[in-house]
Amino acid sequence: MADTPDRTTGIKLLIQNLKKEFRIPENLEHYSEEDFQEAEKKYLKFCLQNGCNLEDRDLSSNKGNDDLDLVQPVE
Repeated sequence: MADTPDRTTGIKLLIQNLKKEFRIPENLEHYSEEDFQEAEKKYLKFCLQNGCNLEDRDLSSNKGNDDLDLVQPVE
């Protein structure tokens, strides 16, 4: 099945929302930048393979669109 623009857009929006869900203060403060990126990838993979319900969650306060440059390494 060929990817259509609508399908590609839907997948990108899903990933964007999952990233937004993962980028909560608890995770931002816990991981170093490198570990954060790895943990975020694992979270995305888990949700895409097993399903994660975003409808019941309020993501308005999460930093989903912020750059990871704001994440300070934990020492």
